[in-house]
Amino acid sequence: MNRLKPVSRPKQALLLALSLILLVLCLRPLTVRAEDTPRKVVRVGYVSAENYEEGGEGEYKRGFGYEYFQKISYITGWQYEYVHGSFAECYEKLVNGEIDLFGNVSYTDERAKLFFYSEYPEGKDTYWLYAANNRHDLITNDTSVLNGITIGVTRGSYQEGLLKKWLADKGINAELVGCDGFDDMMTRADAEEIDAFVAPDLSVNYGYSIITGIGFSEYYFAVSKNRPDILDELNAALYEIQNTESDYNSLLVNRYQYKMASGLTMNDEERTWLEQHDNTIRLGCLNNYLPFSGVQNGENVGILMTIVSSLENDYGARVVVSTYHNLDDMMKALTAGDIDIMGPVIGDFYLTEKYGCALTDAIMNTTPVII
Repeated sequence: MNRLKPVSRPKQALLLALSLILLVLCLRPLTVRAEDTPRKVVRVGYVSAENYEEGGEGEYKRGFGYEYFQKISYITGWQYEYVHGSFAECYEKLVNGEIDLFGNVSYTDERAKLFFYSEYPEGKDTYWLYAANNRHDLITNDTSVLNGITIGVTRGSYQEGLLKKWLADKGINAELVGCDGFDDMMTRADAEEIDAFVAPDLSVNYGYSIITGIGFSEYYFAVSKNRPDILDELNAALYEIQNTESDYNSLLVNRYQYKMASGLTMNDEERTWLEQHDNTIRLGCLNNYLPFSGVQNGENVGILMTIVSSLENDYGARVVVSTYHNLDDMMKALTAGDIDIMGPVIGDFYLTEKYGCALTDAIMNTTPVII
C-alpha cells in the first residue's frame, strides 16, 4: 500500500505562497471591474427613525433599513444618494420620481399603481398602540379603557386604516388625531396632546409602553416607475440574500430591535415581586470574567454593571452584587436561594432545566465577520 508522504516545511511554504497568489488573481478581476465600471447611482429615500434608519445628512448612519440597503449594494454595485425627509415627504418624492428607491412600504392595490414593489418583503411590521409609561390607567388588559381617548396616527398611512378597522372590530370609540409623521406624533405625545399613538416596533423611544397590538403587515422595497432598470437588479439581489440566508430579515431586525418598549416598563407581577422582596434584587456574578464582570480596586466592573445601573436608575430597584470565583460556587448560591439571579452565562436550556433555573433574554450578542 502506498502511503502519503508528509509535506516538508519548504514545500508547505511554497504551497501557501502559491495559494495566496491564486487567491489574489481570483479576486483581481472583481477589483478591476469595480474600478473600471461606473457605479449606478440610486437615489434612496431616508427617514430618520430609531433603529431603522438613524443619522441625518452627512452624519454616521446605522439601523436595520440602512444595513439592508448596504447588503443590496454589495450585490448590485449601486452607489446611493440619500434623500432625507419624513415618510410622507419621501413617499411623495417616490411617486413623483424624485427618488428611485424607498424602503418600509406596506402593500396596497392602490399603491401598486403608483410604483413597483419588490418581489420579496423587506420585513414584517407589527403595529402597536403605545402610551407613556406612567399611564397605568391605559396599560392594562382591559381595552374598554380606551373609549374616549385621543390616539395619534400618521395621516394617510397603512396603520391609519388598520387602526380604524381595529377600533371598529373592538367597538371602541376613540378620537383619531392625524399626524405628519413619527416626529410630529412623538411631539404631541410628549406634550400630552394625545393619550396614545400607533407605531411599529422599530420606531419607538424608551419612554413608552405597549398597550396592545392592532395588527401587522409585511413591508417591501418600492421602486419608482421611472427606474424599471433597477427593479430586476433589486429582485435578483433579494433572491440571492434569501437563497443564501433564509432568515436574514428576522435576524437583522432582532439585532437592532434589542429590547423595545414592551420590556422597558415593569408589569404588575414584577412590581409585586419587588415589593415582596424589599425592592431588592440579589445578583451573583464572577469576579474574574471581564469584560462581562470582574473586580478591580475593590470595585465591581464590567458590562453587567451597566445592567445594574439601569435597574437602579431606570426602575428604582436596589441591586446587591455578590461575586464568586467560579461558576459552580455561583450556581450553588443560586440554588440555595442566596441570590436571585446570576450571570452572564451561555444560554443552555437543558442545564437550566436540570438545575431548576430559567434563562433571561440575551443581554448581548456578537457576530464574527471577515472584512
